[in-house]
Amino acid sequence: MYLKQTLPEHLEGNWIWLNPGERFDNCRIFARKEFMLDQTPETVSLRICALPFYHVYINGEHVGYGPASPTRSNCYVDVYDVTEFITPGINTVAIISMDQTVPTWYSHPSEPKFFCQLVADDKTVTATGKDWRITQAFCYVPNQARCHYGREKVEKVRLNTTLANWMFNNYDDESWEEPCVIAPFPEGHPRPTLSGIKPSFWSESNSFEIVQSGTYTDPCAAAYFSYTPFEKIVPGNYAAQSYAFSMVEGEVEVQISSDEPFIIFCNDDPVISGNRNRTLDKYELPSSPSVGKELLQYCTIPLKKGWNRFLCFQEAAPGSMGIMLLFPGVKKGQLTFRREDNNMALPGWNLCGPLRIPLSFSSPSLTLEDMEKEVHGFLPLEDHINDISAFLGNCTFTKDPQLNTGAICQGSYAVYDLEKFLYGFPSLTLEGSAGDIVDITCGLRLEGNAVKTIGRLGRMTDSVILGEGTNSWMRLVPRGTRYVMISVRKALSGVTPTLRFITAEADLENALSFQCSDENLTKVWERAMASLTQCWSQNIVDDPCSRRCQALPEAYIYSRTLYHIFGTESVVEKAIREFADGQLENGMIQRIAPSGVYSYSPDTALLWILFLEDHLIHTGAPDFLREMEDCLDLLLKFFRMIPPAGDVLLPSERAGHCTFLNQKNDLDEQGIFTPLNALYFKALHSAARLYNCMGKNRKSTACLELAAKVKEELDNYTFNALSIQYADNYHGTRSAGNSLRTNIMALNADLITHPRDQKDLINSCCKNLDGMLQECSTAFFFVILDTLFTYGKRNEALRLIYQGAEQNLDRIRIYEEGGNPHVFNVICADFLIREFLGVRPSVPGYSQIYFNPACDMLQYAKCRLPAANGGKIQIQWEVNENDLTVHIDSNCQLDVFPLIPPAFGATFELGNYVNLLEMESEPEK
Repeated sequence: MYLKQTLPEHLEGNWIWLNPGERFDNCRIFARKEFMLDQTPETVSLRICALPFYHVYINGEHVGYGPASPTRSNCYVDVYDVTEFITPGINTVAIISMDQTVPTWYSHPSEPKFFCQLVADDKTVTATGKDWRITQAFCYVPNQARCHYGREKVEKVRLNTTLANWMFNNYDDESWEEPCVIAPFPEGHPRPTLSGIKPSFWSESNSFEIVQSGTYTDPCAAAYFSYTPFEKIVPGNYAAQSYAFSMVEGEVEVQISSDEPFIIFCNDDPVISGNRNRTLDKYELPSSPSVGKELLQYCTIPLKKGWNRFLCFQEAAPGSMGIMLLFPGVKKGQLTFRREDNNMALPGWNLCGPLRIPLSFSSPSLTLEDMEKEVHGFLPLEDHINDISAFLGNCTFTKDPQLNTGAICQGSYAVYDLEKFLYGFPSLTLEGSAGDIVDITCGLRLEGNAVKTIGRLGRMTDSVILGEGTNSWMRLVPRGTRYVMISVRKALSGVTPTLRFITAEADLENALSFQCSDENLTKVWERAMASLTQCWSQNIVDDPCSRRCQALPEAYIYSRTLYHIFGTESVVEKAIREFADGQLENGMIQRIAPSGVYSYSPDTALLWILFLEDHLIHTGAPDFLREMEDCLDLLLKFFRMIPPAGDVLLPSERAGHCTFLNQKNDLDEQGIFTPLNALYFKALHSAARLYNCMGKNRKSTACLELAAKVKEELDNYTFNALSIQYADNYHGTRSAGNSLRTNIMALNADLITHPRDQKDLINSCCKNLDGMLQECSTAFFFVILDTLFTYGKRNEALRLIYQGAEQNLDRIRIYEEGGNPHVFNVICADFLIREFLGVRPSVPGYSQIYFNPACDMLQYAKCRLPAANGGKIQIQWEVNENDLTVHIDSNCQLDVFPLIPPAFGATFELGNYVNLLEMESEPEK
């Protein structure tokens, strides 16, 4: 169980950072301290905290990355045992951190700072203070493109600087600054606390072998600019002008890459207005920017033969990437961009700003030749490409007939296959010459002869500029990848790479062993463990290739499988706390937490109540439940205030858009949206049970009375007694649509109480298994399987699992269709334990369980399961004809209610702490 822990005693040290000055996004800092030890201590402990994150090294060895994302109230302190990294004599602790001024899905834009303390045998040997040295890492090139909306920027790093060996002993840091002491630790906000979760150690793989090589060319015309010529970018509207000489006349296709709003004119005609913005919508709406939307924007431009004037306006901010224009149908050289309309002019663009003209008033009447403000020139050198992901995506890659495993020359590339999906940090050693430029693409798919560099999942390519000899690079922010492509943009002779990958040490398959006679189901389990290995560390990550945030629907359904795994229940309780900590003053619980982005939908807020009840059922933690009472009270008050006075149903116009129940945005939510109100009904019953467990009978009764009113009115407005189906909504009249999703949710919420009506409706829904299968890569698939098993449709559920498993193999297609390829397997893994192995708790905690094995579907199944309070349960059963043999053992008291199908005889072999009980009545659904 998650334990609220206090910080270690005798904390010494301070919060430190660069000396006060203007903040800017993606400012990386290096900090270091050398210290002396006469002999190797018995134990050395490292305590570290940073906003927003850190990488920490000792004597050049990577120790860890963290901490978990800070909440509104707390930031987390990680504690490592680093004895193995310490040697007698001089030692060096080195830290990388970063400033993030822009909110992301997974991080608050908090004031940056960090703390570190090394304790050897209970004595502090160093702690952050004025005796440390700190510097801004100018080796990271600014003005880079963002990986995606609400995500960090791609990296471009100069390795040919004096910072190459900064994390090792005896580095000359005299030119570095004395840090600014912000406050003594642990003072300040957010409040430092222990997360209750042991930080991961990150291990480096062996080197990977090149599996494909070749050459690449950029055959198509392109133009780009950024604001690097400006010493300082003041937020505002900027103009960029260039003249393109075209050899032909006609319309050409253009792809535009930009992170900020823009307007483009060609020959005084408006071409395209792009409203892309790195500031996300406050609340999650159908049109909110999200990963899964294409970064490139497309249009056609009518070109005339000869000179064409391009005028681009952009609402730029510090660190803006600028704009890239790609012309995939125009050969390189057929469209030449120059600063003036003559062949002798310099190539590139003229830039000016900020303008008094707001972006919305931009017009072609502006000419930079007449500007009073200073005009800057941008030279389009290879070094200056502002979106290398988009640029490479427009290149032609030609595979070599014979594999090249040696040096990679300029214009050549090599591909590594990591053999499975990995989440972590690509780490490269590169032998080359000063000034060589290497681009590193971490992707999920081979597209043609190369790794896909840009698409719906974002920009995949980082860049490094080499120094002479041996260069080392590790990405600062983790990536999820299957393939890595090294492409050499510029090289004096050749570049020799060695690729490794650094991942968190997590072996969930050893933490929980599940096997059964069905090979397909066992593979589903293995894939689920592979997904959870990537999606669980110090937070429950929805998808490591997408937003990398803790989203409530995924946190809830992933947690149901995590409960079955030893050592993971603490991260589940931490997640519930963090959603509660992010609750707004009006009671709203956000969809993502902790996060710098407001993201709310009513259905995901209601899921938090189910999440809380599930946690109680699996852990039996009444103290934690009482801690959450105020949050539960406020959330229910929030929903009671949504309907107009005197009403109880939630109208969508007041409640908001549903992202869990209507992820594909294909249901009409106008008026009374039935799935939302069905979920509200279910959540009220869940809340009533929670209040009852706390002894709050009055609150429990109030929830049940409100739920009864919700059902009564929902039935009056949206239930068709003739067809035994619910309409999708009521908006003046009952809608004609009665979708599968609506009626599955109604069944799952127990809105239909008559057994005959239940049977008719579930049979009707089961006629549309293809429709259910379309949901297999969404979080709602959990509701579908839960409903099928609840109403005894195990064969239909098994068929969906078989078909979904086959469909789920193409991860990229799922991403491109807006789904999450981790969701299906993780959802199914929960039901493998509950419905096939046949184990689920019958009271809070695992002191009593129902045992209902699928012995009519499987020949055998076995598993080791964690019980509450650190207990362990071992279950194994097998079928020989109609005889069932069951082995159940536990190291703590365990009562078992057997629910064996009548056609089977059962023999039980029980451990010393296991009791077999008789069922007095059928269990609740």
